[in-house]
Amino acid sequence: MQQQVTRTSTSHDIKYLIGTSQENTFLNFEPNRDINSSNARIRIPEHQRYYCWDVSKQEPLIDTIMIGYPMPLMVLTQHTVPTGSRLLHVQDGQQRLITLQNYLLDKFTWNNKKYSELDMEEKLVFLGYKINCEIIEDPTPDQVAEIFERLNCGKPLTDNDKFWNRRNSPVIDFIMNQLIAHETLREGFKKYIGHIGSGKKRSQLSDIVGAVVAILTDSIYNIRTSFERIGPHLHMVLTDENRQLVIDVFREYFAIIEDAMSKKSIVKPRKLYGKLSNMLGIYLCWKLSFTNCKSEIERWTWYAWNIQILTWRYKYFAPLSPGARRNIDANALKERTDFIMNPNPIYFQNIENNEESENESDSENDSNSCDDDDSSNTN
Repeated sequence: MQQQVTRTSTSHDIKYLIGTSQENTFLNFEPNRDINSSNARIRIPEHQRYYCWDVSKQEPLIDTIMIGYPMPLMVLTQHTVPTGSRLLHVQDGQQRLITLQNYLLDKFTWNNKKYSELDMEEKLVFLGYKINCEIIEDPTPDQVAEIFERLNCGKPLTDNDKFWNRRNSPVIDFIMNQLIAHETLREGFKKYIGHIGSGKKRSQLSDIVGAVVAILTDSIYNIRTSFERIGPHLHMVLTDENRQLVIDVFREYFAIIEDAMSKKSIVKPRKLYGKLSNMLGIYLCWKLSFTNCKSEIERWTWYAWNIQILTWRYKYFAPLSPGARRNIDANALKERTDFIMNPNPIYFQNIENNEESENESDSENDSNSCDDDDSSNTN
């Protein structure tokens, strides 16, 4: 049985949650998760989604308060920081809380009135409105992640979201704080893959997690982006030896890409090398399951520069079945790997003859990719 959390049900008025004026509101609630120096008691944790409400939701919320209708409860987790002070993180209710603060800051109107234009009685009604709150005391990082996901069960979280929620796990902590920041890899990630785990979509995090888990477990069956499939490996014990193994694999991978770009004098390559459905996944399949020969490195160099032509990959793998062309399951990756290592000479020559005629002025990102979602695979 899992360890139970300690919960307290209470109610707080709006003035407790966001303060009473534009001058003191940020001492109570800081909506910007990137401001680490804030002394606010209530904050938005990193795993939360970004604010997205527009006026169609903002005004009805203020109307609910001014009329006195009930509002769904808010869920907060309470954390003790090294200084001994207690902070509250908003797990459910951030859209409402930010909206309340925005109204206090005169960022929109209710009944054609900004907050500063309300009379004293209306301000007292607004600030005195009580919101039911559920406070969970000192949960572990894993409990916070699970609480957040259960609260959002009706709002689908991506695999990137779920991995980000486990950023304190050994594997993801290693990725975010050691691997992509490593002095010999930092430039490769920046130049050939791009940002990892940043922005609203936590972009590319699931691909890199899948790559690292596959290397650590020495299994092509873990070349996955699905949290359900590889999530159990996030808490594996990491040694200096297996950390170095991951670093060495990525160092070799970036060296191949760098060699390819150099040979073709490609100065500003498209950042196409972080997808498990593309070169990263196929390369790892070769690395983990094929008998590697130094002579085969030239095939990867050849492949690395060819995929800079965005339509080339789809033409090259056209003889394969639709699933083998794009899925991330082990069988599909093996088929693509074998097709690269042992190409049909006649078909290969036709592709070679057409390579130079391709238009290389497409957009920087492979936004038209038709790669299948990993969760639909069965292997």
